[in-house]
Amino acid sequence: MILRDYEYIDVAKIVDYLSSIDPGVAQELTQKIKSDAGVEISGGVNLYAVKIGAKGRSGDETEIEQTIRIYAQHMFNRLYGSLNGSVNTIGLDKIVGLDELPKSAVVEITRKFRQSPINQMLGSFVEVLNMLESIGMGEQLGQQFGSEAQRQQVMAIIGMLRGEENNREVPMFAKADEPDATSVAFVARENYMLNGSAEFGGEMTLFGKVQEQVPQGSSVDLLDLLKVLPPGVREAEGFGEQFKQLMQGLMAKWPKEFGGPIDKKEVVIEGPAIIVTPVAAYTI
Repeated sequence: MILRDYEYIDVAKIVDYLSSIDPGVAQELTQKIKSDAGVEISGGVNLYAVKIGAKGRSGDETEIEQTIRIYAQHMFNRLYGSLNGSVNTIGLDKIVGLDELPKSAVVEITRKFRQSPINQMLGSFVEVLNMLESIGMGEQLGQQFGSEAQRQQVMAIIGMLRGEENNREVPMFAKADEPDATSVAFVARENYMLNGSAEFGGEMTLFGKVQEQVPQGSSVDLLDLLKVLPPGVREAEGFGEQFKQLMQGLMAKWPKEFGGPIDKKEVVIEGPAIIVTPVAAYTI
């Protein structure tokens, strides 16, 4: 038996995967929530809007979220057990090649993950800005970016990159140091982080499915993983590149008080690498 300390758990993804093995599991989760908390979750198993690590909420909401969290962990154990023998388990110090991790392979990989520097710089800036604005000093920080028009442009980009509250996505990565070894990247949803986004990272085990391979000689930009721009706009000739150049300019001018400037190489993962659809992350 494995005792896991969960850092991240995607409720809806577990329901999706486990339902193909055990069709009764989705109904079981919904009924348990209703019986324990007296509240029906809108959409039955559409749980993306439900935050499972909330703080400072009402008693009913806290009880619902705790129920979801407990049952998500219970169902993850069932999913993990049903996949016995088909999980590629990769330890912290194990060097693995891209040919060992084909697309759609189920992986349990331990690495030292860290957040994209872009998310860290945006998070720190917004926190300080909110604090200064609460005491009437927001304009002083805004002067770091020159004119008010430039400040408004920066804030618009920040809002677009961070996304809506409780629905934010955070690119995570672990770069391989050894030649030909495979790096790992994934996009976590903030509302499935059990201990908050500030503490999410470090050495942990990621469980999920290989979504994409990045071969040697190719690379993936962490900005692209966020998919901020709509598909049609993102793929329009020249527009996506212009947006990246705009972001790189912002990173280069980022105040040193907030971790800047950021070299564009820091947000690029060179192949070989895999991009994983995350299901859970934990320490053992």
